Amino acid sequence: VDLMGSIAVEHGFYSDDSGSPHDPDYEDSAEALAVADPEELWVFNVITGRNNASAIWAAMRIPAGHVAAIANSLTVREMRLNDPDNFRFSPGVTELAEEMGWWSPKDSEPQTF
Repeated sequence: VDLMGSIAVEHGFYSDDSGSPHDPDYEDSAEALAVADPEELWVFNVITGRNNASAIWAAMRIPAGHVAAIANSLTVREMRLNDPDNFRFSPGVTELAEEMGWWSPKDSEPQTF
């Protein structure tokens, strides 16, 4: 998960639906993936970065004995930014959310990706 995220940040994430660099379409430029091995399962979400450069990503571990539905939508919710055993994310994951008015550290709700 961390390797996928670092590659996305280094090389960027861009799709046909990303819009222009001056007007990125963050809602339509995204992917939700499942990453698994015999020991663990993670949900990995990635969107284009600011001005379609780089990428912003978040991943959530699915607990043992649970299932995850990954539809055509971002599914990582209520990220606990202080829980690296169960949540991973790109550097500065909150910066674009704050800039766009999607989230504030003053909010009582946790960060939603």
